[in-house]
Amino acid sequence: MVIHSNAILLFNHLLLSSIKIQLIIIIIIIISNSNKVYCIINQRIGIVSTIKNKRIMIIDDDVDITNLFSIFLEYNGYSVDAYTNPMEAINNFRKNSHDLIILDLKMPNMDGMTLYNKVKEIDSNVMICFTTADLNYIKQLQKGIIDIEKIVLDKPVLLKDLKNKIDSLLLDKKSKSLITN
Repeated sequence: MVIHSNAILLFNHLLLSSIKIQLIIIIIIIISNSNKVYCIINQRIGIVSTIKNKRIMIIDDDVDITNLFSIFLEYNGYSVDAYTNPMEAINNFRKNSHDLIILDLKMPNMDGMTLYNKVKEIDSNVMICFTTADLNYIKQLQKGIIDIEKIVLDKPVLLKDLKNKIDSLLLDKKSKSLITN
């Protein structure tokens, strides 16, 4: 039983690491002939693999943020389209083309809420994650968007918080789609 507990702890620690390490752990579990532990690990790998290969659109007027987020998310297995011009982003957006949009609320030419409404007209199912440094603006938006705090990242954004928020939103979207299907 100690081996199984240690394997679960090790797997939790390496959950987002390479597939090779995950496969080695599965082989160890299979060799130890524990179907229960194998099922738990197999479910977790399924969750991780369904999050990977998702398409994310980043819309932020700050070039450094779009570049940083793009590099980080691509490194973590996401397909990323990044725009610093909201008009260009909306012109390239298509229904079912992205699983999640990271959208800055304060941009020149078109504010984030206007862009949000245009995106939702095209694809009402796409998940949106807002970014902003203006917490007062979020308080104003709470009147119109239920649970807005669940879909907001406060700037400056730590990359681990970005990853956690994206994973959380995509898992939530996946679980909601499973319930409705």
